[in-house]
Amino acid sequence: MKAGRFREDLFYRLNVVELNIRPLRERREDILPLANRFLTEFAKGRARLAEATAACLENYPWPGNVRELRNAMERAALLSHSELILPEHLPTRVRDASKTNVPTEAAEQERLEQIERQAILAALKQHNFNRTETAKALGISRRTLIYKLQRFRQLGFIIE
Repeated sequence: MKAGRFREDLFYRLNVVELNIRPLRERREDILPLANRFLTEFAKGRARLAEATAACLENYPWPGNVRELRNAMERAALLSHSELILPEHLPTRVRDASKTNVPTEAAEQERLEQIERQAILAALKQHNFNRTETAKALGISRRTLIYKLQRFRQLGFIIE
């Protein structure tokens, strides 16, 4: 209107109900339901997202909002020759943006093992390195505890 390309009176006739919707980057919980809805439309309900693909979608900032997501899902449905939508079916910018944000499976596994080691070490100290009492406190069998301690030693971690 300010530039003179749209009539002011027409704008007010069309602007009966004004909708203010937050950008998609602020509504992360809407990304996957919307993506699945678009896939249903473009793949006739025969496609589903791989976990890695879902992670890529959730970690991308979506500067083009829902329209960009819709285009990405249309592209993925066209490129996919199976029922599973993989990350390589997504636009490059979506895949590349999420590579830096998504921890690898190996990194997650290493983090979980570190937490497990810390919990076992804390329980061992609390029970004066008595393996039977430690196993009871952790809710595992003594045999499982011994197995875990042996595995930690093989990995180069010394507990005791």
